Amino acid sequence: MARQAAATLTLIFPAMNSRGHCPPGLLKPGTCKEVGFTLIELTVTILIIGVIAAVAMPQLVPLLVFSELEGQARKLTHYGSAVMAEAALFGSELTIYLDLDEQQVYVTQTIYPSEEEEGEEEIDYLHMFSDFQRTSEYSSEELTDMLAGASQGDLRASSNLPEDFDPAEADAQMKDSLDLRHQQLIYKRAKNVIQDASFLSEIGPLFEEGFELSMAEPYEEELTDPLVERIRMPEGIRLEEIYLNGESVTRGVSEVQVTSLGLEQPVVLVMCNEEDCFTVTWNPLTGRGSMERGRL
Repeated sequence: MARQAAATLTLIFPAMNSRGHCPPGLLKPGTCKEVGFTLIELTVTILIIGVIAAVAMPQLVPLLVFSELEGQARKLTHYGSAVMAEAALFGSELTIYLDLDEQQVYVTQTIYPSEEEEGEEEIDYLHMFSDFQRTSEYSSEELTDMLAGASQGDLRASSNLPEDFDPAEADAQMKDSLDLRHQQLIYKRAKNVIQDASFLSEIGPLFEEGFELSMAEPYEEELTDPLVERIRMPEGIRLEEIYLNGESVTRGVSEVQVTSLGLEQPVVLVMCNEEDCFTVTWNPLTGRGSMERGRL
């Protein structure tokens, strides 16, 4: 029975050999054809594809160029939002550099060196307590009672605190942190003082000997995190104009200060290619960036 069924199927669906010919003896001559395309059919198909590509490409190229400009504008929009979020999250003092000559944008952080001796590693008790507060299930009142007990030497009340936690050292670190922040504000304000001719210049210095702040000279360090790393304008796209304090800047390097409170002023950037322009705005009120097509 199985052999009879196989023979029937063979007659209905004749097998093909590797060259596309029917095996001899299965069907009558001339009833089995070779499978494939002729050279003329392939040539006509390729010709049709070439004509369609030649007609469509001039229409697609402007769309591709526009998409690259829009993508770069979106990247610059998110860049401003990321820098403001970085400053607010970590309390950092950041500076955005907009280099119109080199066509690049990057951000640096102002580092205030501590006066601790090199090689001496200090335990961060504030960070230790923050981790304990975040991971534990104690309420604010219970944590306050624990700290008060630790300050008074009550081992029973402070027994649940981390083993190496020292409340006196934590208070000292908090004071040092506030003092450092105060010195940073003084240094920043001193940099912004405008020196001009006045009657004090005729009197001379108020002190016989010069003096300087006890803190070490701060320095800047470029951020390399993926969200705030340096941006270089691609070929064909230019950062043409910047508006700071309502004034237009078209050349040189502009600096934008970003504190933990955000931007001090709105920043508007205009970037263009040969076909179109986009305007990117960093808003200090919302702490976010936005973009729109065209110039201001």
